[in-house]
Amino acid sequence: MEKSERKKTLMLLKKSYYTIFSDVLNDKEDRVIFSTRTSQAFIVKKEVYDMYEAGDFMSLPQDVLEKFIQCSMAVPEDENELLAIVEENKKEIRDDTLMYESIQPSAMCQLGCDYCGQDHKKVNMGSELYDNLVQRLNAKAEGRNFRKLYIGWFGAEPLMGLKQIRELTPLLKDFCRQRGMNYGAKIVTNGLSLKENIFYELVNELSIDHVEITLDGTALYHDQRRHTKEKGATFDIILNNILSIVNNESYDRSKVRLTIRCNVDERNYEGVLPKRKRGYYHEFTVKTPGTRGRGARRIITGGEPASSGEYYYTDDHYATFKRIEE
Repeated sequence: MEKSERKKTLMLLKKSYYTIFSDVLNDKEDRVIFSTRTSQAFIVKKEVYDMYEAGDFMSLPQDVLEKFIQCSMAVPEDENELLAIVEENKKEIRDDTLMYESIQPSAMCQLGCDYCGQDHKKVNMGSELYDNLVQRLNAKAEGRNFRKLYIGWFGAEPLMGLKQIRELTPLLKDFCRQRGMNYGAKIVTNGLSLKENIFYELVNELSIDHVEITLDGTALYHDQRRHTKEKGATFDIILNNILSIVNNESYDRSKVRLTIRCNVDERNYEGVLPKRKRGYYHEFTVKTPGTRGRGARRIITGGEPASSGEYYYTDDHYATFKRIEE
């Protein structure tokens, strides 16, 4: 880029309102910069932080400036960011060819997790609601160019409503046939009732191509929180279910996506991050604009924060992590 062009471009940039920085990470005063608009994060040196905060884009190295622009950390001066984000979201909705629908076939769950806010009841979806569901899908599809319907079976615990999943799946597939759409589904389960035969029924007969099982870390941490309503341990049962499934010779041929999701907070994160001795990890709060308290954003460092280079970021209070690369 010619110097005159670069200067003209820089004069038309401003800091994004949706960019935030962590506290100082080490004695070099490095920080994490994070765009809440694009979910991009990386570490910057003190001089880069100072230039950005001052709006001095002219002094930024070219590669850093390009990264800021790419990650929407530096945006056009005349852009109304809120309106731009709203329009981006509307465009994604208009252009989306995937119809996604979440269905809760049951209000029941076998677990008594101490952090769960759901009121579990032995109530399953009644067959009188099936037609209403199909009517809802028809209304959503009207005037749209959907090419696929993808169902998310959720709970409470969706396997408590396995009968409903069996009954609804043919109706949903028939809806797709009438509209020339493909069909697919996923299920999020605690895994306690996911026996080998049920897993392969879900995959082979009910067209589920993604099974997500929730754990809360290793057995030591998991069983303290994710127990049955009678306080019974569940980790070993779930693990044995998973082992039976993946050791079946049909597993590789099924092409199903099997994932483990860990629910993480300050009580069990040491059982989920790479295993280290207690006290190895340190937590730093990332300020969240508009939040009175500490918010949900954290930087986790491994070892000596000033020198280890091992940094993780979570924006959902330990539910998920990203490794921060220097």
